[in-house]
Amino acid sequence: MEGKDKCFECGRASYIFYPYLRQNLCRKHFQRLLMKRVNGILASNGIRGGIKPSKDNRLGRRFLSFMSKRGRTITPVSSNTLEDFALAVGLYFLFDRIPKIRIKEVNAFSPLYTTSEDEIISFFKSKGREPRPLKRNKEEEYVLDFLRGLEGRRPGGMISLVKMGIRLKII
Repeated sequence: MEGKDKCFECGRASYIFYPYLRQNLCRKHFQRLLMKRVNGILASNGIRGGIKPSKDNRLGRRFLSFMSKRGRTITPVSSNTLEDFALAVGLYFLFDRIPKIRIKEVNAFSPLYTTSEDEIISFFKSKGREPRPLKRNKEEEYVLDFLRGLEGRRPGGMISLVKMGIRLKII
């Protein structure tokens, strides 16, 4: 992760490069950006108070649990990540599979729908922890590899796919 490049914000050694922002960030500014983005999504959806994550996605749940220890505690929140939603939309278009997950449900909201598993893993690594990514079946891995390739060629491609899924009311 860490490289010789400098943080866009403060000039310290870079920890991570955000291709879609075209910015290098140090550990502190990376952590701050990720927390601010998730908190902003919660606030823009009228969620005040705190987070109480559901048990549907181990990696996302660990991240939301980390956030809840920082003073927040809300009704059940789905902890599905960007990959989960991009995969749901991809499977819908490629295999006509109806998604089982939604960003907003009656008692749940997924604030991590724009947060990738790689970001969460990098966040925990920056805190000295080592989480494992979610295991998926072969078909899901195949589609996810395709989507990650798309993301490599067009940074922000998975987020665009998810936002299209939202507009079309797929997820």
